[in-house]
Amino acid sequence: MQLLIRGGSDTTAGTLTWAISLLLNDPDMLKRAQDELDLHVGVDRQVEESEMKNLVYLQAIIKETLPLYPAGALLGPREAMNDCNVASDNVEAGTRLIVNVWKLQRDPK
Repeated sequence: MQLLIRGGSDTTAGTLTWAISLLLNDPDMLKRAQDELDLHVGVDRQVEESEMKNLVYLQAIIKETLPLYPAGALLGPREAMNDCNVASDNVEAGTRLIVNVWKLQRDPK
């Protein structure tokens, strides 16, 4: 597992760490992911890129992890080039903005 986490950049490692944490806290999900790997890859070898298309459940886990724990939780800073409205708030030109991706992806709306 350490090799898996060390192999990526900070964002990849962060996403994988959260995915592994979620799996370890849900034994049924972990078993289903392991069964899929055993079926399509086998037990004694690493996944080849060509096999990724067969790992539908594992891909779904990653896709569900990304909005829950985005690699970059904050985007910014950005600067408004013109006066504008953001979520019904007036923003003057030159105002610096930071986007909270984590909050956006957890907003029930």
